[in-house]
Amino acid sequence: MFASAFLIPQQKGRSLVDDSTWDDERWFSHAENLLRGRYSFPRKLAAETLRKATGHRKLSGDTASAAEQFGNIELFVAQLASAASPPLMRSMILKRLAISAGLIFYGTAMLIPDLTEDGIGVLAVLKAAAWIGLVVWCVMSWRPKRIAADIQERQASRHTDASSLSAHQADD
Repeated sequence: MFASAFLIPQQKGRSLVDDSTWDDERWFSHAENLLRGRYSFPRKLAAETLRKATGHRKLSGDTASAAEQFGNIELFVAQLASAASPPLMRSMILKRLAISAGLIFYGTAMLIPDLTEDGIGVLAVLKAAAWIGLVVWCVMSWRPKRIAADIQERQASRHTDASSLSAHQADD
């Protein structure tokens, strides 16, 4: 198995989106979607960040398309995301809320009927033990220190993403 790791060829990353034929409206709309989806920008901050880019574009008086002026959309958005560093607290909290809600639902809908029926079985005890482990993990993830570490990790990931995309551009 160890030898097969060297024999399997390394996969190249996917190629960047070809946005050279896009009109400005589509380009900026896709840029906003990338900021909101890939980089977890709130809608208001994504629009504000792109408004600055369009303002710069208007001030320069350049008649070229957005794709020609700013380059590839994925590279541009990655650089914006790493430079803008929006607050990630909201997305971290929403993620934790969703996981917590799922655990509460699972505990009430699946475990309570199993544990209240006549004769608690081994499967019910195993489910309860797994649920308790997940609840402990979830509670630990709500610690401010853990949230701060996750935010730093996400920000470092954004910088790495922008760097790797820039390296991808240099390779082309």
